[in-house]
This record gives sequence, structure tokens and C-alpha cells, in this order.
Amino acid sequence: PTRIPRDGAEGRRDRDCGVIGGRCEEGVGDGYAEMKRLPTTGKIILVVVLFFAGVALGWYARVVMQGRSSGVQASKEARILEWIVERNPDATIRDFLGFPAELFRLSAEAEIDYRLILAIADKESQMRPRAVGANGEIGLMQLLPSTAVVIAKRLEDQSYEPPIRSRSGQYASLGSLADPAVNVRYGIEYLKWQIERFGATPTAVRAFNRHPDKATEWRPADRYAEDVALKYFTLAQRLR
Repeated sequence: PTRIPRDGAEGRRDRDCGVIGGRCEEGVGDGYAEMKRLPTTGKIILVVVLFFAGVALGWYARVVMQGRSSGVQASKEARILEWIVERNPDATIRDFLGFPAELFRLSAEAEIDYRLILAIADKESQMRPRAVGANGEIGLMQLLPSTAVVIAKRLEDQSYEPPIRSRSGQYASLGSLADPAVNVRYGIEYLKWQIERFGATPTAVRAFNRHPDKATEWRPADRYAEDVALKYFTLAQRLR
């Protein structure tokens, strides 16, 4: 018998939704019918609104993720400053303002774990920016002025100011090496240089402390690399 189309909601559903897999798909037909009834201008406006809603949602998600990332970064920087004060109670805001962020940037560029840099700096100077060693080493990473001159040329740093000695032989000025950011930049570059030569090994760490030509000498009493490694593992647990 000939099927007579029904009126009302059920009849409209039969006509509009069509049959999918032998059955009427709930909800699809009604929505499709509503779309068909929209004028062309209305459809364009709807598409534009949906597009910009998606863009806004994506932007909001990125802002949220960046906020969380910034929060994690700020937390790490705060913990580094807290640790520095523990190691050097005389540390000042002036000395270390912006230092953690610079440490992160420089170590990332050199592809060296920033905690290894801190471990070496702690071993060398206990995080004292104006520390002077017995042989004239200066700053956080205890760099010799002669080494710093070579690194300044390697980095093409025209702003580097060398230390100045007085007539007595003492330093009248520590120059750029008294700046923690400069000192750590030069120290990271010097360590990277040794890693390029000896690989990521304890020998590279020893080369940082000794003259590189003496890095492979057998010195049973020298536990410099071992001390740095122990400090590194401690920091790796604390500064995650």
C-alpha cells in the first residue's frame, strides 16, 4: 500500500532525517532541517561565529598553559634563590636579580643541565660572586683572568672588562667577572668547551678545574669531579 506522509513532529522527522543504516538517526534530522531552513546569510554568520569561538577557545587554552608554565618557571627560580641564600647568607638581591632566568637561558643554549652549573659554582665559590682564589681566580665559577680573556674572544664579547690589579698585586677591581650573570656565562662556555674536547665525562669536569692538558693525569687524592657529581645529584632531587 502507498505510504501516506504524516504531519506533525513525527512526520517531519520521517521526511527530514532520512534513513541511515535502515533506521532514523535521532537528532540528526531535526538539526539538519533547522540548518536547511536558515537563510544563506544566517548560515554564513553561524559558521563565522563557530570559527571565532574555536579561535577564542584555542587562545584561552594557550594563555592557561603559558600561565602554568610561567608559574612553574617562577617556582623554580624562587627555589634556586632560596638555595643560593642557604649556601651564601650574604647574597644580595642586587647580585642575583634575574640570575636564575639567565642561568636557565644560558644552560639551555649550551645544552648543559643548569644544576651541574650550580654544582660547579658551589664547589668553586660557595655561590660568592666576589670570591677570589689563591691563584687569582674570580667569582662564582672561579675563572682566571687569562681564561676569561680567551672566552671573551671566543664569545666576541666587546663589553668584557678585565680585572685590574693594584701595585700590591691585589685586585683593585674584579671587572666583569664579579657579575654573577657574566661569570656564569663565561663558566658555561668554558665547561662546554671542555665537553666538546673530552665528552660529557668526569674528565671534562676535571678539565674545568685543572688546566685542560692535565685533565687526564692520575691524581688519586683529587676528588673534584666526585664532589661535583654528588652535589649535582643532590640538586637534581631538590630542584626538579
